[in-house]
Amino acid sequence: MECSARPTIAVPITAVGSSGLHQLQARQVQWARLGAKVELLSSEETQARTGAVGYKGALFDRRAGTIQPLAYVRGLAAAAIGEGATIHTRSAVTSFERSGEAWHVRTAGGRVNAKWLILATDAYSAGPTVMIREEQVRLPYFHI
Repeated sequence: MECSARPTIAVPITAVGSSGLHQLQARQVQWARLGAKVELLSSEETQARTGAVGYKGALFDRRAGTIQPLAYVRGLAAAAIGEGATIHTRSAVTSFERSGEAWHVRTAGGRVNAKWLILATDAYSAGPTVMIREEQVRLPYFHI
């Protein structure tokens, strides 16, 4: 699917300070054990490759990359629809519950029954999905 995929340098935010650098060194060893060719960059190499100042180091993962998120989601939606899925938009969920093998989802405009339920709230968990905030994992990474 076309989503403007391009390779980037993966730079963990935790590379600030010596403890962050130690975390990166441990992460590099872990990845190497799994066969990943992840390179630990020095502070100078990080600045030269990214323009970012103040990092003690970075992990350069040649497998890392970015995509255009809207194009990616549209591609996923098209593939799902092609496989028979129905996508409901602009219909905020007011409640949901599981009964046996089915999910029963209510909105202000009606009800949907489904075998599968995907809760895709990003950082905006509210209403019946507010409990997800406690379960979300904030990943201290960004790509340059």
